[in-house]
Formats: sequence, structure tokens, C-alpha cells
Amino acid sequence: PAEFNASSRALKAIETGGILTDVEIPGSVEQIDFLAFHNCTSLENIIIPDSVVSLGGSAFSGCKNLRNIELPDNLVSIGSSAFLGCESLTSISLPSSLATIEHKLFERCIALTAIEVVFLLLGGMNLYDSIIHSFSTAGTGGFSNQNASVAAFDSAYIDGVITVFMILFGINFNMYYLLLLKKVKAVFTNEEVRTYLGIVLGATALITINIISVYGNVFKAFRYAVFQVAAIITTTGFVTANFELWPEFSKSILLILMIVGACAGSTGGGLKVARLLLIFKSLTRNIRQVISPRKVELVRNNGAVVDEKILDNANAYLAAYVVIIIISTLLISLDGFDFETNMSAVLACFNNIGPGLEDVGPMGSFFGFSPFSKLVLIFDMP
Repeated sequence: PAEFNASSRALKAIETGGILTDVEIPGSVEQIDFLAFHNCTSLENIIIPDSVVSLGGSAFSGCKNLRNIELPDNLVSIGSSAFLGCESLTSISLPSSLATIEHKLFERCIALTAIEVVFLLLGGMNLYDSIIHSFSTAGTGGFSNQNASVAAFDSAYIDGVITVFMILFGINFNMYYLLLLKKVKAVFTNEEVRTYLGIVLGATALITINIISVYGNVFKAFRYAVFQVAAIITTTGFVTANFELWPEFSKSILLILMIVGACAGSTGGGLKVARLLLIFKSLTRNIRQVISPRKVELVRNNGAVVDEKILDNANAYLAAYVVIIIISTLLISLDGFDFETNMSAVLACFNNIGPGLEDVGPMGSFFGFSPFSKLVLIFDMP
């Protein structure tokens, strides 16, 4: 009685209750959905194919008796409540891949960093500077040994290399593991990745159009726009242009990107694109339920149903985020700086970005704040 959705390549809900034995899941399934085997009285001898890379939250929750289940070696993620409430767990074979995933992701990170070092060397940057800026890009930390940051090199090639790698390091590292498993389709159909790249492209296009008058031609405008978009959304914080001189529209976009942040599972900060997607889907679902109170609707992410607890956690995080931002902005406003300086200073610290706007912009600093305000901003840094 299993429903197989070929378009999402996910195993949907099995009829709850009863006894299930000798269950063989189709080899084309890539994820076992939320509540797939929820509340089965007994579940024995489950054959899960190597094609499965994701086990949804609460997939086996509530199963009274769970026996003889071998999880595939290609499994990338297991939902936090996948086996919640199972009274008896017997002969559950965990995949060896879970023990090595962290090691493999570390290898991918080192490999990307080494590749960036090579590309920067080819652009004329010395080895010392190449290593510093590559490590800073990999950790999205934004540290530079140059006072003018990346702008000190005044090289379109170097700007381009660092831009590409900032964007790459802002992507969920699990996507690189999926590429290693040749799950290319799963990467390019991932909702978070597509949204993240879409935001980068959209923000770059809008800012480029808006600052053409500042730089005189579209190519130079694009060069500086895409670099600062990548630096802000990934919370790296590198600088190649004094964006404080840009029109208010462009600065407003950068301020929004400070909040958005990079993908979950990356080294970037911010709210994270995945969390914002869940919050947006939860909000739109709730609005539709207000219009149609009798309608039952589940929130899905990449075809899988999202546990309500996860949605509650995402909404709670947003509420805490907003409260901390408001309180911190009010506290540092005692120093008498303008609102834009105060707000961007808090966002820059809370999201681990670095530069803000106005007095804490790319050519400014936090020097003027009082010791009390600096303590508030230190507290804001996660």
C-alpha cells in the first residue's frame, strides 16, 4: 500500500497501523518521506536501496517493534525524530557513510580551498596572500591582511575568483557530498540551492542596473555588484568598493542580504536560506488556512513533508532573532549615531558579516562606539 511519487522521487505515507514484513522499497526512491512508516505496530525485514540518500523526520516514529533494517551506505541525512517513540529496536544497521561524511566534507573543503589558492596565484597574488584570502573565503570570515581588503589588489580577475568561491562556500556542504555520489539532479533540484542562487542573481542584476551611473559602464558595475552581493549574503565581508557611495536602493538590498545569509550547512551566517524558506512556506500555509479553515495542508521541502516541530523551531528562531536585533539597536542608540549606523552595526555583528553602513561602512569602523555598545555588539556575535 505504498504510494510512490516518481516526480519527487520520494516514498510517501504508508498506511498507518498494522504489521508490515518483508518490505522492499523501489530502487528509484531517493528519500523516505516524513511519517512514511508512522505508527506501524510491527515493522520487520525492510530492504532500503542504495538510491536512498535522505530519511525524513518521524519516518519510523511510533513503530512499536522495529527489526532487521539495514540503512544504505549512501544515506546523507537522518531526520532528528526518525526513530522517535520506537519501543523496540533490533538489528538496526547504521550506514558506515555517516561515520565518514564529516571526513569527506572536510576533504571537499580543503580541496576547494587549495583550488582557490592556485587560481589566486595565477592572478599574480603571492602565496602568503593567496593562502590568507582562500582560508578567509572558505570560512566566510572576511579577514584580509590588507587595510583596503580585496580592493587593495585592484584586479578584476582576483575579484572574480574570490566571488565564485564565496558563492560556492555559501552552499550547503551536503550538496558536494551528493555530487560525489553522482546525485547531480538532487543538487540542482534542491529548493534551498535554487533559491540561494536566484537571490544572488536577482540582487546582482538589480544593483548592477542601479549603480551603472556610478561607474560609467555595465561591466565595472557588474564586477563590483556581484562581488559585494556574494560577500554580504555569504557573510564573508570582503570589500572591493565603497558601497556607502551607492544609491539607497542598492544599500537597501545589501541590508536585506545581511539578514538572509547563506545556505544551512555552510560556513555562512545570517538567518539561512533554508530557514527563511520554511518560514515563508509556513506563513503562506497559515494564511491559506485562515481563508479556508477546514483545509488541511502540509508544508513540504524538496518534496518531503516538514515536521511541525521543525516549523515551530524556525518561527521561534525568527522571533528571537527580531527581539535581539531590536533590543541591541535600542541599546547602542544611546551613543547618538543615526539609525542606519546602529541597525547595520547590529546586523553586521549578529550575522558575522563585518562591514555595515554609514559610520560602520566599508571605509568606517566601530571605533566610535562606547565600551557599553561594544559589549552589546560582542554579545551579538554568535
